[in-house]
Parts: sequence; structure tokens; C-alpha cells
Amino acid sequence: MQESYAKGQVNLTIPLVLITIHEQAEVAISPLRESWLNLL
Repeated sequence: MQESYAKGQVNLTIPLVLITIHEQAEVAISPLRESWLNLL
């Protein structure tokens, strides 16, 4: 019982981690994207 509960917790946290990484990547990429658009 305890083991399956732990697996459920991990499965719930993985999407949150991926979303957080994606959000940070968007913030980092946005200025670069805008400078590229200015060059075009």
C-alpha cells in the first residue's frame, strides 16, 4: 500500500517539474526570439 502511494506521488510531481522547466525555458528564450524578429 505504502509503495503504490509513493509511486502515485512521484507521478504527480513529474508533470509539475516539466511544466516549471518549460516555463523557465520560455522566459529565457523570449528575449532571444524578439531579437531574432528584429533582425528579420
